[in-house]
Amino acid sequence: MLAEHLEHQSLADISVAAVAEEAGLARSAFYFYFSSKNEAVTHLLGEIFDTQIDEASRVISRPGDPRVNLSESLHLAVQSWVTQRRRFLAMLDARDADPETREIWEAWLRRYEDFVAGYIDEHRSTAPIPSRELAHSLISLNALTLERHLRGTGLASAESVHAALEHIWVNAIYGEPTSTIDRSSR
Repeated sequence: MLAEHLEHQSLADISVAAVAEEAGLARSAFYFYFSSKNEAVTHLLGEIFDTQIDEASRVISRPGDPRVNLSESLHLAVQSWVTQRRRFLAMLDARDADPETREIWEAWLRRYEDFVAGYIDEHRSTAPIPSRELAHSLISLNALTLERHLRGTGLASAESVHAALEHIWVNAIYGEPTSTIDRSSR
C-alpha cells in the first residue's frame, strides 16, 4: 500500500492511518512492523538495492568487453532509479529527515563501494588512486547525479545521465575514452 501511495504523494504527505486502513489494518498494526514511514520506505528500497547488486554482478561478469558490461550495468542502475523514481525520492527524503535512515543509506552505499572496489581491483592494472577511494568517489557521483536527475535539477534525460556516468567510469577505471567501446554486441 505504501508503494502505491508513493506513486502519487510525497512521503511527507502520506498518512500512516490511510495506508493501514487500505491494507485492512489498524494504524497500530503498521507500527507493530515499522517504527515510522521512514523505516517502511527503507524496507521497500532494500529489495531494490539487492536486485541492483545482483544484476550488476551478473552483467559485469559476462564474457566479452568488460567496458561494455560496465556500461550495461550503469544503464541498468540508471533505469532502476528512473523506473522506481518515487520510491527513491521517498528514500532520499527519509534519509534527509532521519538519522537512522541516513545510516541505512550510507550502509547501502558502502556495500556498493565494496562491490565496485572489487571490480576495480579485478579490471585495473595500474592504481594511481586506491580502488576503495575511487569506488567511493564513483558511487557518490552516481548517487548525487541520479538524485539531481530525479529531482529535475540535473541532466535532462536518463540517456544523458548514463552517457556521462559511463564516460567517467570507463575513463577512471580503464583510462581510455568511451569512444573506444564497441557497442555492437548490445
